[in-house]
Amino acid sequence: MKWLWMLFLLPLLVQAQEFPFVQEYDTIPVTIGEWQPFSPWNYGLYHSAPGFGDLDGDGDPDMAVGEINGHTSYYRNDGTPMVPAYVFVTRDLDSLQGTWEWLTDPCFADLDGDGDLDLINGYTRFFRNIGTAQQYDFLDEGPLIAYSYDDKNNQLVDLDADGDLDLLCGGVEGRLLYARNEGTPQSHSFTVVTTYFSSIDVGDWSHPDLADLDGDGDYDLVVGTGWGTLHYYRNDGTPQQYSFTPVSNYWLGLDVGYDAAPECCDLDGDGDYDLLVGREPTGTDQHMGDVVYLENIGSAQEYNFQVITSNYLTADVGSSARQQLVDIDADGDRDLLVGAGDEIRFFRNTGTPQNPAFTLEEEYYQNIHLESIMPWFCDIDADGDYDLFAGEGVGGGPAPGLHLYVNRGTPQNPQYVLVSEDLVPGNYFGIINPTLADIDADGDYDLFLTDDDNYTGANNIWFYENTGTPASYSFAAAVTNWQNINIQGPIHRYLRFFDVDGDGDLDLFFNNNWTEGSENLRFYRNVGTPQNAVMQWLTNDYLPSEVPTPSAGFCDIDADGRTDLFVGDLYGGLLFFHGTDTVSVSPYTRPRPQRVMDLSLSPQFGNPTTAISFQLPVAQDVDLAVYNLLGARVATLVDGWREAGSHRVTFDGADLPSGVYLVRLQAGGASQVEKVVLLK
Repeated sequence: MKWLWMLFLLPLLVQAQEFPFVQEYDTIPVTIGEWQPFSPWNYGLYHSAPGFGDLDGDGDPDMAVGEINGHTSYYRNDGTPMVPAYVFVTRDLDSLQGTWEWLTDPCFADLDGDGDLDLINGYTRFFRNIGTAQQYDFLDEGPLIAYSYDDKNNQLVDLDADGDLDLLCGGVEGRLLYARNEGTPQSHSFTVVTTYFSSIDVGDWSHPDLADLDGDGDYDLVVGTGWGTLHYYRNDGTPQQYSFTPVSNYWLGLDVGYDAAPECCDLDGDGDYDLLVGREPTGTDQHMGDVVYLENIGSAQEYNFQVITSNYLTADVGSSARQQLVDIDADGDRDLLVGAGDEIRFFRNTGTPQNPAFTLEEEYYQNIHLESIMPWFCDIDADGDYDLFAGEGVGGGPAPGLHLYVNRGTPQNPQYVLVSEDLVPGNYFGIINPTLADIDADGDYDLFLTDDDNYTGANNIWFYENTGTPASYSFAAAVTNWQNINIQGPIHRYLRFFDVDGDGDLDLFFNNNWTEGSENLRFYRNVGTPQNAVMQWLTNDYLPSEVPTPSAGFCDIDADGRTDLFVGDLYGGLLFFHGTDTVSVSPYTRPRPQRVMDLSLSPQFGNPTTAISFQLPVAQDVDLAVYNLLGARVATLVDGWREAGSHRVTFDGADLPSGVYLVRLQAGGASQVEKVVLLK
């Protein structure tokens, strides 16, 4: 018998290409209450801490916002002192990200008397402005004082009226540190006077701000607490000798969640102080918000603060944004539904298919509440409206279950009724996340689940084929290691299927790890068929920059014929990437050396064997197998640990029929596929 192997190579790495989207921050308006955030489509602000200063010398206050992980976002005021218009410039002011520790808290002041604003930014770190009042250029000069972990929230004011700026710091223990400036306005020299300033102790995470709130010429004191409330102390002394009197430990009746970070600034040019309060969402029953804005409708002598919005800058939904865009009201455009914390946020599209505009209608959609809810909307019974699948998390309780809510209303007015709390029972552990897609092109939705299980080792994808019909689902028993894709690590994965390359089959995206340097989107191209998926890993860096725990969603939101991309992030942010291509989308890949492995085949013409060689850069678990085009594994060649270096195995196809076969090497979370044709 004559044997002929025909070899077709499928390269592992694609050529670096332009990312076919452009990130836009404010082109689609979002309305929350009566307020439109300045930059709705932006990164979530977690542990936000606002600070103000005129950084471009145009006479109005610009804004920086400190947050977790060392970022300091910068918003330039392109409006006026009376009517601000904040435009997002960068997530890392002057490229300073990573030059300080963990939490940032910007405070601007002229510490060297040269007429421009310098910066201290968490843990008393001092950045001298060696630029100008119109163009900043910050130089890191280290801490102003010897500091501990506790000294992170800083304010610079002249507390003794001697013409130079003194330093007040809050921190973890709830007290305040006071360092008097014994230098000059041009050359500072700080001496720590006390770590228990005015005997103030707010419990934990003290965050001070000073402003003259009663118009008597001295500084009053507002202190944020770790529990999200504010304490107010009136200065009954003089500008030269302060004397703070406690007025309220629940000032303004305000509770922003956790870690209140107050900052007073005249935002409307009427001569009195308005108030912004940074925040961190609470662990359960999380409310939306990035920075709370309170307008002072009183006067400089008698304040009267009115809450305007909790989303001053962005459409931050709280935490762990898990968004989906579907036409939930059957009016011809896509609405936005976002899982966040234990609830679903509903933004109705009040625009048109060509000009979308979103309005928050329900912060707690239909009063559906599940711990760490993971929602997915699809029409599972083919009745023309969207039903709801919802995964849940457990905090030490019983195993999580997949909930199904059937829409008993209409396509225009959905009404959800819970019909199952455990639709597909399984040995789940932490937080299960459902995704539905017609992966086999048979006209009905199949079900995929992931879990954040780091204890049983089940870090893979559960696949439940729908063996029923579009109108009557029936999910088969789980395939517990679909496509041998190891999701690597104890973090819930947001699977998203979309035909991103326009070849008629569904490709796969999900969030990569949440460690620094790997916070991005993983992309697997489907190199099989619409009926028989074969997923080939291409990159862990689909997005051009890091996004913590991204949840992706593709659609054409403005009916321009281009695919757009929405991404939710770990801290509640919603990002929008406007599509620039009219057809297929190629992944952005950072230029980098091949870092995974190399696979090559050497068919032996005239006999049914082929030599398969592969090389590993590091020792790791390896799965080398042969598949037919139905996706069935017909041979396992390697299954287990292999050392770094070159390896060679022989595959004998004597018992296989003629046809096309795929040889797949999987290791270290990546895979490479090569195609061969066997002719008898």
